[in-house]
Amino acid sequence: MLTSHLSKLAATSIFATIALTGCSALGGGETATPSPSASTTTEATTADGGGTCADVQAEIDSISTSVQGIADQVPGDIPGAVATLATIGASLTTLQQSVTDPDLKTHVDTLVTEVTELQTTAGELANGEGGFAAAASILTQLGEVESALSSLTAYCELQTS
Repeated sequence: MLTSHLSKLAATSIFATIALTGCSALGGGETATPSPSASTTTEATTADGGGTCADVQAEIDSISTSVQGIADQVPGDIPGAVATLATIGASLTTLQQSVTDPDLKTHVDTLVTEVTELQTTAGELANGEGGFAAAASILTQLGEVESALSSLTAYCELQTS
């Protein structure tokens, strides 16, 4: 419940920031450079083993950490968020290829779908497209990514306990 209220508070403050800056976090049409924090995320690695939760837990944890970092990058560092999402996408592709458990694969596929949608919206926003609608949508989609990730994590906790 507290997390829900904090998420709503964070979303409200992000909307206010976006509205006040007029979505100009990127500057006057200049090409923005991704933040250094985007390059510090863990690169995709092939999971050892048979592709069950226990085999890919480290990769899931890395993706989770990266997703949490996106909330700090939006709205002020959209190019950094785009770079982080690219790293997450690469990690998810590797994860998707290594998973053999059909139920786990379903959870991973859902997360891939949500991240892909978020990548598209963040890319539009980074390119100056979409305006306020894209800015508002990015927050909704980030929540959907977090929800899919929570579902994946909960599934794996049940499998490994």
